[in-house]
Amino acid sequence: MADDPQINFRPLALDDLELMHRWLNHDFVARWWPGWPSLEQVRAKYVPRISGAEPSRSYIVEVDDAPTAFIQCYRICDWPDYAIIGEQAANAAGIDLFIAERERAYRGLGPRFIREFLRRVVFRELDFDSCIIGPAQNNRAA
Repeated sequence: MADDPQINFRPLALDDLELMHRWLNHDFVARWWPGWPSLEQVRAKYVPRISGAEPSRSYIVEVDDAPTAFIQCYRICDWPDYAIIGEQAANAAGIDLFIAERERAYRGLGPRFIREFLRRVVFRELDFDSCIIGPAQNNRAA
């Protein structure tokens, strides 16, 4: 990988669902992300996001044009589990990310993906005021 890789975010598409299925069934990803789904379960979860029927926005992160990670964004107040956060989250985004391949992890890409995603997508395109990220407490790298 180049010292300064090109990072791009493209909306998840129907053609990506087999890739997502493969990624979600990697031991490396399934450890932190709800893993082991069938292809049908992947379709059931992500087709509504792709079509816009569900408000979460899902993206493939490309590094030097190679699919490398998944990132999603959602309005915090759309999810009852986050109601405890209260009014300060009225226009807050939540994001979740996984790097798909073990070989790409632990190289500083995650923080770069997050910074770029916040700058280019969350605060510019989607016009959120703030962002809340809640990694698993035992995920030290996150």
